[in-house]
Amino acid sequence: MTLLEELNSRSNNGNMSSKLFILAQEVTETVTDHLKLINQQLPEFDIHDASHSKKIIGNMEGLMRSEVIKRLSSYEIFLLYMSGYLHDCAMALPAWEHHLLRMTEGMVGFTSNDLVNPIANDGKVPYKLSKALDYIKSNSIKLYNSYEMIKSYIFLSQNENELHRDMAERLVEYQQFRNGYSEELKQKAETGSVKSYLEYSDLIRYEYIRVTHAQRVEKYVRNLSSLFQERIGGVWGEALAKDLAIICRSHGESLEYIKRLEVQAGYFGEETANLQFVAVMLRIADILHFSHDRAPKSLFAEKMIHSKESLLHWKAKFQGVNYTLDEVDGNGKIKIKYMAYCDEPSLYYFILEYLDWIDFEIGNYFLFYQDMQYNIQTSHLADKYKLQIANKVDRSQIKYDENSFMPVDNLSFTLNQKKILELLMGVGLYKNKFLCLRELYQNALDACRCMISMLDNRHGKIKGNIEFGLGQCIENNKTRTYLYCLDNGIGMTRETIVKYFLNIGNSFYKSKDFQQKNAAWGRNFKPTSQFGIGILSCFMIGDKLEITTKALTDDEKNGEIVRFSIDGPHEHFYYMKPDELDIEKIEQHGTLIKVFLNDDIIIFNDNIEQLDLAIHGQNKEIYRDKNIEFFNRWKNHLFYIIYDSIAIPNNNVDINIKMEGDKEASLEPWITPFDVIAYDISDIKLMYSDYRYFSDGYNPIDDYIRSKPFIDTRAVKITSEDVEYHYLFSLPLAGFSECDYRILLFEKALFKESTILVDGIAVGDYNRLKFDFNENRDLIRNGTIEFVEVPLTARDFARLEKIELKLFDARKLSRTAELILFGKIFMAEYVQVCETNVTVESKTFRELGSFGRESFNNNLPGFVVKADKWLGQYEEYDLVSSLWPVIPEKLYCSLNDDFEVVKIGERVKTVGNYGNSQIDKCVS
Repeated sequence: MTLLEELNSRSNNGNMSSKLFILAQEVTETVTDHLKLINQQLPEFDIHDASHSKKIIGNMEGLMRSEVIKRLSSYEIFLLYMSGYLHDCAMALPAWEHHLLRMTEGMVGFTSNDLVNPIANDGKVPYKLSKALDYIKSNSIKLYNSYEMIKSYIFLSQNENELHRDMAERLVEYQQFRNGYSEELKQKAETGSVKSYLEYSDLIRYEYIRVTHAQRVEKYVRNLSSLFQERIGGVWGEALAKDLAIICRSHGESLEYIKRLEVQAGYFGEETANLQFVAVMLRIADILHFSHDRAPKSLFAEKMIHSKESLLHWKAKFQGVNYTLDEVDGNGKIKIKYMAYCDEPSLYYFILEYLDWIDFEIGNYFLFYQDMQYNIQTSHLADKYKLQIANKVDRSQIKYDENSFMPVDNLSFTLNQKKILELLMGVGLYKNKFLCLRELYQNALDACRCMISMLDNRHGKIKGNIEFGLGQCIENNKTRTYLYCLDNGIGMTRETIVKYFLNIGNSFYKSKDFQQKNAAWGRNFKPTSQFGIGILSCFMIGDKLEITTKALTDDEKNGEIVRFSIDGPHEHFYYMKPDELDIEKIEQHGTLIKVFLNDDIIIFNDNIEQLDLAIHGQNKEIYRDKNIEFFNRWKNHLFYIIYDSIAIPNNNVDINIKMEGDKEASLEPWITPFDVIAYDISDIKLMYSDYRYFSDGYNPIDDYIRSKPFIDTRAVKITSEDVEYHYLFSLPLAGFSECDYRILLFEKALFKESTILVDGIAVGDYNRLKFDFNENRDLIRNGTIEFVEVPLTARDFARLEKIELKLFDARKLSRTAELILFGKIFMAEYVQVCETNVTVESKTFRELGSFGRESFNNNLPGFVVKADKWLGQYEEYDLVSSLWPVIPEKLYCSLNDDFEVVKIGERVKTVGNYGNSQIDKCVS
């Protein structure tokens, strides 16, 4: 007997069963049309219409059989039947809501042509609810015309104000959801393909509808309250609609959600309903409908499916998947038996994994039944809901093409976690065990920068703070030393700890959760690149981690203080009661990480009076040799260990090293000019006593120290897209009297002068960079020279005997144009500069590769070209940046030949480095 037949058999002269039967038929008839919208709006999904609902109800009936159905109350039968039809109704949106979602999709230049004045909010801050409400109200006529015209919609809100509120909440929620895909959408936009962007945009909408339909269906079904009250009467109709709503929602929730439902929900009369049983039956019956009838090939041929997951579901059902509930096993239990014939191994294993999911839901039923049995209050009701079903799916008829593959169950690659971790933490990845502290800094920096992004718009300029130090505590009657890292960043919630902190490789900053938050803050925060295996690397120097953290929340009320410990990479994780001293250090928000050091790890933090001298002197062998004892300790000093990785501290985050006696030392950029006159001259002279120019043995240290007050040195930063170049640049001041330009080149940085950095963190040796240039990639457009008034071919340009370059700017020349032009100028008989015009008289063209001690073909070195006349407004200047490397004759003559300057013609000299100009006292 079917559910509806049983309910009808109990109908008698308008009793409750009769009312429920009539209501079920009425709702079913209306919902059938609504369900047809699912495959229109979600074309990638398999069939979810009324045929799917009927199959679910049939599965319920097949599992319960008539004997169980007859034991159920009329309310339970009604709820089972209606949940089969209504649980997926939120996967189809009313036309106005579907249009609203499409309106907010996209960004400028990437919207659908059929949308008029779209919101196009991708990557932007989601609307506030008030703004969303204003938008809905002002566009209500465009969206749904009038409330009266849509009153026939079965799931319509009770009044127009509720409708506006619901649509506004949906708009904000969808904007937040899409921001979880901000990076992917940005990448699609960068390709310039509107088609690709919109296809991906559709997939996001499908995913939003799928992921949220279980939550949204509760509101949909609750909107049936008026109908239920009208048909059943009074508050009981509203109560029944509410319970049906939460049952429908339960098919997308956890088992814990179901356990909170009532097992004896009362309505009108003596009968009750076991909502847990109904919810469990809905889940099993729904998941059982995995068969070829949901994915007919004729329908598939009409679709353009882009989602790999959707495509896998369709293809799996093409393997002839079907099932039966008509057989019983040797114990009299109903078999849940599946059949399929697979010609692809991936589909074979996909089907088996799906059947594992069914086994899991069957197991949930048995857990429900056991809870009923062993609960004193419900044990007398348990047998009413006892199903005679097998506890596992029968897979005996899942066949495969033996000519294609031979599957082996439970055999695949396995990872020995302990060995993998030991391998990752070995010297092969890190080279230096103390580089693990770079990971601590990276995490703290990201947390601080994230905090700044979150609060900057609310409180103005916010500074981050990171502190490293050493501490001690008593553990098991033993004094333990720990290294700590304290930051005032965003901190962590318990959820963040479990999902991301403990999950190696699963970065919070790359998650959909974070992308949504980042867009909501209206910032473009990008995390520091990850170099290794994260926090796990700290076990290279320690055997235990202890973390105390307090999260910064969106409402700024901030989260709870959480303290936890990890006793080694292979050991247990556990929570601890927070320490009051640690709470004081963290204050409003942030994280304190303590690394309890291994016995063989020695780290010092004693105070160093002349810290900059130690930093600078460590790279000078002759100075180190004189201070051997100090530098033997220095390599294990906390300041050095940290500073060796952090070359350029973030401008918005202060970094301090806590020394003995609570003294602090802050980190300065490596490129900071080293102030030689601030220290004992004998130390400085010792450091550079073996410094010599190869060409003449010149040591500029004495001249440099004497001239230092008359030299202005700046740390310069050049930025191009995502690359920065930092260097020191020196210029003479009034009173500078030295003639040797090399004094201006002598300025030294505080620490290392060349290295590769990522977000200010040292990651490699500068010498490992290879600058590759292929001039064939730098072609002149249309084969013509375009820096002359009349475009010429390169061949014709080389044949010219006189060239007039108007408004000349050498900085704008392409690499190829530079090679051609200076190939002409280098052989010139006469060069004149007047204002910004350059006149060149040259009968000869030579390839630059034939010049000098280096090849010009691969990497053009520094050079200067003598101008015979230097006229006009720049006559008093020796250098004009737009004219460089053309210079006046007096400056050209002042550049004397040595190792750095080589004359290679009557008009040209090479200079080894013109980043810090080889200029003497002639400079104006």
